[in-house]
Amino acid sequence: MKIQIKNQWNGSVIFETDAENLGAAILLALKSKADLRGADLRGADLRGADLLGADLLGANLCSADLLGADLSGADLLGADLSSANLRSADLSGADLSGANLRSADLRSANLSSANLCSADLRGANLRGADLCSANLSGANLSSACMLAVCSCCKRFIGFRPVERGDKADGQLTHGICPACEEKLTQKHT
Repeated sequence: MKIQIKNQWNGSVIFETDAENLGAAILLALKSKADLRGADLRGADLRGADLLGADLLGANLCSADLLGADLSGADLLGADLSSANLRSADLSGADLSGANLRSADLRSANLSSANLCSADLRGANLRGADLCSANLSGANLSSACMLAVCSCCKRFIGFRPVERGDKADGQLTHGICPACEEKLTQKHT
């Protein structure tokens, strides 16, 4: 079937191909080096897709299924990933600054070294997500299920919902894990 990928802002056709579905058309577009910046990719099925280093700046991936997809190093600056399924996706080193990730499922996603500066993560599920060295400066995490990190050893120690209106300002929720607490107690006795 003939599938057109259009620019979400002006409706112009970015890429056209014969493919089984939108997800397959997107993969063909990326292989042919089509410019998908600002593309309307809403609801695309990209489960397990290799999108390594893809330039999807400003793309609309609202409600897309990216379960287990490789988006490492991808440019998703300003992209709309609201309500997207990014469970177990690899977003390591991806640029998600200013991205809309409201209500996104990021459970067990790899976000290590990702740039989430000023990203909207309201209501996102981050349970089990790897956020080591991720930049969360200015990210909005209201109502997100967020990780708690030990202030001493930097290990993840649990989850807590972020209070309404909280901002990350580059920091995760902090506490002290039982092992570090024991070491500190021994040090001061």
